[in-house]
Amino acid sequence: MAKKAGPPLINIDLGNNGGRLVAKTLDDAEEWIQHERMYWEWMSTITPRVNELQQLWKDWSTVWMQLSRAITQIKSQEGQPHYKEQIEGLGPSISEPYTSRMIIHSNTPEAKFIEGLIESEGGLTAISSLAYLLNRPFPLSLHETQAGTLEAFLFDKGIRSRSASEKKALEQLRTKWQEDLYNLTHDHETLISETEVLKQRLKKISSDHDKQFQKQLDDSVEALSKYNLQKQTEISDLFENTKTELNNITATYDEKLGLQAPVTYWSNKRKIHEKQATKMLSNIWVYGLIGVGSILTAGALILGTSDKTHPSQYFFLLVFSGSILWILKILVKIYLSHIHLELDAQERVTLAHSYLAFLRRGKGVEDTDRQIILESLFRHSSDGLQKDDGGNPHIVLDILERMKGKL
Repeated sequence: MAKKAGPPLINIDLGNNGGRLVAKTLDDAEEWIQHERMYWEWMSTITPRVNELQQLWKDWSTVWMQLSRAITQIKSQEGQPHYKEQIEGLGPSISEPYTSRMIIHSNTPEAKFIEGLIESEGGLTAISSLAYLLNRPFPLSLHETQAGTLEAFLFDKGIRSRSASEKKALEQLRTKWQEDLYNLTHDHETLISETEVLKQRLKKISSDHDKQFQKQLDDSVEALSKYNLQKQTEISDLFENTKTELNNITATYDEKLGLQAPVTYWSNKRKIHEKQATKMLSNIWVYGLIGVGSILTAGALILGTSDKTHPSQYFFLLVFSGSILWILKILVKIYLSHIHLELDAQERVTLAHSYLAFLRRGKGVEDTDRQIILESLFRHSSDGLQKDDGGNPHIVLDILERMKGKL
C-alpha cells in the first residue's frame, strides 16, 4: 500500500511506554510491529534454556503474530462496508499490550537498559532483569538470574544511573521525530503540488464546460422527448389492454352469475351419484357373495338329502337361483345408472368451466357455438337406467314350463 498525503489511519498514544504511534497506512503499522519483534528477537535464543522465562517470549510473540494476522485480514477487506470500523478496532488491539505494560516498547529507557545488559552481562542476565521489571516469574537458582535481578532492582530504584539509557532512548525518539517531521513536510508539499494540478485541471474543464453543458442539455431534452413519447405509447397500450381485460372479466362475471347455480347443482349431483355408485357396488359384492353362498348351501342340502331327488326340489332350487340372479341384475343396472349420471354431471360442470375460461381470456365463442353449449348444459337429464339387451325376460318361466311337461 503506497504512502499518501492525508490524515493517518492509526494514531494512538502508548503513554510512557513508547509515546505516540502514527501510521499513515497499514503497511506502516505492520512495519512497526515487525520492528518491535525483531528488536526483541534475541529472547528466542535465551528462553529455551530456562522454562520459566520461555513463556515470556511466547506471550510477546503471540501478541505480535495476532496483530500481523489482523492487519493482513483488514487489507483483504479494503473497499468493503466495514473496512473503516475494522481499522478503528485495530488501534486498541495494538495499544492495549503496551499501555498495560505487558510488553516494553523498544524506545523506552527500560529497553535501552536491557540492551546494555545484553552487551555487558549476557542475554540470560538481561532477560532475568526484564522479567523482574514486568513482575514475571523466573528462577533464582542461577548466577545469571541473580545478577539480572540485582541489576533490575538497582535500575528500578534509581540507585544505578538511568541517564545513559534515557539518553539513548531520547536520542532515538529525537531521530524518529525528525523523520516524522520530514514526512509531514513532504506530505504538505505533495498536497500543495496535487492542489495546483487540480486547479489546472479545473480551469481546463471550465473552458469546455459551456459547450459540453449545452450539448448535454440538448441531448437530455431529445432523450426526454423520446422517453415521454415511448411512455405515452406504453400507457395507451396498457390502458387499452386493461380496458379489454376488464370488459372480459365483466362479461365472465355476468356469465358466471348465470351459470353459478347450474354448476353448483351439477357438482352436488355428481357427488351424490358418486357416493350412491360406491354404496351400490358394495351392496352388489355383499349380496352376490350371500346369494352364491345361499345357492351353494341350498343345492348341497337338496341334493344330499337322499339318493332320489324329487323334481319339485329342482324346481325350488331353480326358482331360488333365478331370483338371486334377477336381484343382482337389478343392482348392477342401478350401479351403472349412477355411474352414467355421475359422468353426465361431470361433463356439464367441465363444459361450464371451459366456457367461462374462454370468456375470461377474451376468446368469446360464436352465437351458434354458445347455443350448442347452453343446450348441452341445460339439456334434459335421463334417469340413467341401462336398457335390457333384448333377451327374453321370462326365460326362467320358460324353463319351468318345459320341466313341468316332463314331470
